[in-house]
Amino acid sequence: MENKTIKEYIYLDEQELNSILAQFENGIPQVIQSLIQESKGSSNSDKQIKSKNANIGVSAGFHGDISETSSDEAGSSNSNVHMTQEAITTVYNDYAIDIVTKELDSSKLLKTTTKQEEGAFVELCSKFTIIDPVSMGQKDDLASLMDLAKSVSDNNKPNESDEGSIDIFAKVNTVFNTLFPKTTLIKTNNALTIADSDMFRINKTQLKFLSFSKNRKITILGRVQTKLEEKDFDFPENTNISEILPRLGLIALQSLDLLKTNDAIIRPIAIYFE
Repeated sequence: MENKTIKEYIYLDEQELNSILAQFENGIPQVIQSLIQESKGSSNSDKQIKSKNANIGVSAGFHGDISETSSDEAGSSNSNVHMTQEAITTVYNDYAIDIVTKELDSSKLLKTTTKQEEGAFVELCSKFTIIDPVSMGQKDDLASLMDLAKSVSDNNKPNESDEGSIDIFAKVNTVFNTLFPKTTLIKTNNALTIADSDMFRINKTQLKFLSFSKNRKITILGRVQTKLEEKDFDFPENTNISEILPRLGLIALQSLDLLKTNDAIIRPIAIYFE
């Protein structure tokens, strides 16, 4: 039997995915055809289940109008419809990612390194660090967590460095939430991916614990948004007011060793493990 690899998708930009599909001549039809082929295998089993359920009803002596349903049954039916719609959407999107990847690759548009021009499609596989500014916590939250950590440690005496650490973390949190609202950052080799926090398929707590992953590599399908040069981290005298916050963001990321010259900023389409 062939070994099967199951991908774990944790992020998807559906709008961008469908936009790319629409620009390939046979993009969306390919996804639909894949769905049809996949559903053929389950259609016969569905018919058998329905037939079996009908026979059970007759043999058990049930009579009357089978079209009548209770409110509980109606609620269950609506729930099933909702679940089915979600399942179809998920399956469609997952097939779409594979087809987009294949189409880009066959068109020689998909690269596997960050040494590309701005706008290029890339599929990067690397060890990673996740930075979620919201999860850093506010100053009061950090102080409470520090107290908890000290209460379970051997050295539980407060010291001045704790206050300093809390202040630093609080300031970093404020800066990051101001410069990168509703954003999750993923640091990989020679790149920083800027992801929309609302597009993740996993919740904030699950995302936090991904940071402890030691052996897995993350795969990011996306586009190179910016290639950074040394001058991008400076403030020239003629800096346009519209560039001030972006430049402050770059400087903040550089100070935390999250960005350096020649790194790429990536806009993700899909993020997954395999």
